[in-house]
Amino acid sequence: MESKLLHTIQELLNEIYVVDGQYLIEQNYKEDGTPFESCMEINKCGSDIEYLLYRFDDNCNNHKHPILFPYFKSGHDLNKNCDYIIFATNGDKSLYILLVELKSNQGAPLEQLCISETFVDFIIKRFKACGFDFTPILNVRKIGIKDRTGSSCQPKDLTKGTSYQYENNYLLLSCKNTSRKQPFSIRLDRLLV
Repeated sequence: MESKLLHTIQELLNEIYVVDGQYLIEQNYKEDGTPFESCMEINKCGSDIEYLLYRFDDNCNNHKHPILFPYFKSGHDLNKNCDYIIFATNGDKSLYILLVELKSNQGAPLEQLCISETFVDFIIKRFKACGFDFTPILNVRKIGIKDRTGSSCQPKDLTKGTSYQYENNYLLLSCKNTSRKQPFSIRLDRLLV
């Protein structure tokens, strides 16, 4: 069953930003400076859960991807946005907007997620101004994912029965040794709370 809310969003947002599939992929660097690729898999874990995955990040290496904010000059962080935005529903009752930023061990995702929240506010206000109001059923969550591959730090395993707990609508997940063959699994049913 396709969600009416997601269908409306799909009709309103440009399809060039859509990511097909269920993987979040990011190029990162180990502590020693060598490159590696992080791969996270979205796991729905529920038949009522539907989602759309978008990538608005200007650094996504997609030649069709236009500059998101062409009216800002580069170099002042005004063009920053999180890596992925997931629009999700659980039985078409509420709309969840999950802002997702993937970082290596060196990065801090919260600042970039807060900047991206203003972008989502702009989208929702623009929808509302044109007669599409999602406000009463809207839940925005910020999710930082730190890949600790190449780090001596031992991450907490959040894939085995542990609940995700937000603090001020922010959640930080840690993972290690993710690859396309063995991606870190993100339980979407636990994020939609």
